[in-house]
Amino acid sequence: MGNNKFYPYLILVLFLIIFIGSGLYLFFVKNPAQNKEGAASVAPVTRGFLKIKLPKDAKTTYLAGETVNLQIVGDSDGEDVSAFDILLSYDTSAFDFVKANVISPLYRVFSFKKDNRMTLTVVRITKTAEKSVFSNSPLINLIFTGKKSGEYIFGIIPAFDKETTKFVNDKTEMIYPKVNDLRITVN
Repeated sequence: MGNNKFYPYLILVLFLIIFIGSGLYLFFVKNPAQNKEGAASVAPVTRGFLKIKLPKDAKTTYLAGETVNLQIVGDSDGEDVSAFDILLSYDTSAFDFVKANVISPLYRVFSFKKDNRMTLTVVRITKTAEKSVFSNSPLINLIFTGKKSGEYIFGIIPAFDKETTKFVNDKTEMIYPKVNDLRITVN
């Protein structure tokens, strides 16, 4: 019965050791302030691609008021894609966005305009055993109307703020593709 006096103290000491140890671990190993101020963040590895381009036989010079058709093609590097996000930058004072059409009936596209960019979120809506692996595949048709003369760049950007251009595979893993720009002239 003499040993029972030490159990509460032993439990308290063990609790303090675990508490202090986990606190030191979080401070030295996972210090969020260190990640913001000094540590270089690791850039994600790029695989596959998402490219904005003109449809086959399309012209590169348009008149103001004319419809500009663009296409996004992609390669998912062998991954089965369940969704993807595209950050598209363009001069909203020079072009009116008309609509985005997804090419595959398995997907649905949602567009969100913000400042001089747009986010396209594409989600698979049909569950099938068929895999959706993109290999230089046409994915989305975009329609704009040119408003004023000049040379302009439409660009798929890898990231802006907390948003990223990415594929999401069937295991919900992120795949960050290479991206490009496209120059358009409006007369």
